[in-house]
Amino acid sequence: MANWQGEFNDQSQDYEYRDLGMRLSPGEYPPPRWGCLLHPDELRRVIFVGNSLLVTVNGEQLTNYQLKNWLDHNVRVLQERLQFDIYPRLWRSRPVRNINHREIEPYAEWDDFYMFDGNQHDKNFFVKLRRRPLARLHNWEVKSPFTGETLINLTDYALINYRRGTMRAALFNTGSYAGYSGMPIAQWRFGTGRHAAAHFIDYTTGYDHADRVPRELKEVLINRMTIDVMSAYGDGIVGGLANSSVSVGSLSESIGTTMSATSAYYGARIAEKQKWEENWFKTRAHAYSGVGFKVL
Repeated sequence: MANWQGEFNDQSQDYEYRDLGMRLSPGEYPPPRWGCLLHPDELRRVIFVGNSLLVTVNGEQLTNYQLKNWLDHNVRVLQERLQFDIYPRLWRSRPVRNINHREIEPYAEWDDFYMFDGNQHDKNFFVKLRRRPLARLHNWEVKSPFTGETLINLTDYALINYRRGTMRAALFNTGSYAGYSGMPIAQWRFGTGRHAAAHFIDYTTGYDHADRVPRELKEVLINRMTIDVMSAYGDGIVGGLANSSVSVGSLSESIGTTMSATSAYYGARIAEKQKWEENWFKTRAHAYSGVGFKVL
């Protein structure tokens, strides 16, 4: 097999997606299995029934790893469009002003700090994360943005709304924080918490297992994969040919297809699925993104 380069040619056959499990449980070995959202066999044997091999005119076949990489790409495109993660993503708090240098995992992503307002006594350390849904909270600290000193660690006192990606810490009963022992958080905010501070949070977003991804999101992905593969496969069958004729002496043969600049080999079915996709984003996407979509 040719050693093609690039992300789309990654020949990984890890259908347990342990690389995603690492983002849920960093440092755990072996990493837990996240599970397979859609296996290439589901695409071949169910969605593309009748074209299960997906062989082009030159004899090339869409391989499992090509379908897997294509699906992975579409998952990441969908979650960026929704601003709602499906695959687990590990976020590490970025140090400010290069005070505390930090090395993070190669698969982790940086997230900036969240401003702390000591005057909002009624909110009791409320934070709305930039990404959602929240899968795991790894660490939540309030630090000085100037020295990097940890003022209070709230990890064990977090009340989490995972789907909305919001966290609240109400009170702590034991331990000593910034010289105060057993003090309610609201009092800490009113007193010590009035100086400049910021929330530094390590967390993982996305679903904690493939089986918990809602079926309608899988349907959106299946629909998009069908559009993409049929578009590419249709081009591979007739290569954009609309009409062709061959003449030898008094004999001639003509071939006509539906292919044109605006009509693909699977044009009618592709158009139907594109219409379904547009309608889904108009009517259902807000359940995940929290905002309405307008199709241009």
